[in-house]
Amino acid sequence: MTRTYCAPGGASGSEFMRQKTDAPMESGAVKTDTVIVDGVVNRPCRVTIVFTAVVATFPVCFNDLCTSSFAKSGQMTQGEHQMRTLRKLATLTSALGLLALTGTSFVSEAVAADLSTGPVQVQEPINERVDRAWEFLVAPYFVGANITGTSQVGRLPATDVDIGTGDILENLRFGAMLRTEALYRQKFGAMLDVAYMNLATANDTPLTGGRVRIGGDQLILEGMLFYRAYNSPHTSVDVYAGGRYWDISLNLDATGTIAGNFDITRGDDWLDPVIGLRAMHMFNDKWSVNGRGDIGGFGVGSDFTWNVQGGVGYHFNKVWSAHFQYKALSVDYDNEKSGTSRFAYDTITHGPLIGIAARF
Repeated sequence: MTRTYCAPGGASGSEFMRQKTDAPMESGAVKTDTVIVDGVVNRPCRVTIVFTAVVATFPVCFNDLCTSSFAKSGQMTQGEHQMRTLRKLATLTSALGLLALTGTSFVSEAVAADLSTGPVQVQEPINERVDRAWEFLVAPYFVGANITGTSQVGRLPATDVDIGTGDILENLRFGAMLRTEALYRQKFGAMLDVAYMNLATANDTPLTGGRVRIGGDQLILEGMLFYRAYNSPHTSVDVYAGGRYWDISLNLDATGTIAGNFDITRGDDWLDPVIGLRAMHMFNDKWSVNGRGDIGGFGVGSDFTWNVQGGVGYHFNKVWSAHFQYKALSVDYDNEKSGTSRFAYDTITHGPLIGIAARF
């Protein structure tokens, strides 16, 4: 018959475990139900030693107490004998309590050791962007635009255009710029971008006391569908296609002038097909870099149009972020009409872009 023994002192490890067949126990060893599996010792072994020691100590102390008490009983009164017995019982109780606490300490150590040696399951980080079905973005922004190029209206000759940011801000009556996006399963999405400016200026005519007002409106509306061709927790690359709609009009309104009163509006609108690519990379949880470029027109609307923009983003948290970019948008359009209906617009609108985005 095979028996397993624990060495005194509660040591753990296969080097302290012995197996004997019908052999006497080693001195000081205690029989336990410990099982050796592949050379690994079960931790409860040393806990059994502690509590076996507690149980074994009790009869020894009790026998010593009884022997000592009866040996002296002849020399003491019954009251003194009882008091001496109670004091020794109190001492024994204290010793048992200390041993019990020591046993509890060993139990805690053994359980902790067993738990610490168990396999630790590490949960993989969840990409929250992928985990959500839909993701939305709303981003108002402002472009400090500069417009350079040439323009022709009606029978007037082509005129150079050079309007700075200061001129636009000085004559700006209303403006709005906003980009929105919707993304499904980090794969398919749509974006809508609108930029509108209404500019106006007025001058008096001293000779007649009249007034001349010159104004202009420019609306650029983009609608795109995109596919996320590459996606990781830090980087994304999208390919997109859609249309860019332009609506530009110039207005001349005169009252009380030598030429009389008149109101003339000239302009045109068109739609350009567009294809492009954009990418974003997160350096860490705060800073990112992004860029975008596209081309279009192809003679369908304008002869040619292109757009390039890029910059950095600062992310306050998972929802709010601020973006700083530089944007350049070019278009070469000519309706090839004659007379007063003629309109040509070949310009580049460029400048710094500042925006804030909410992603949810």
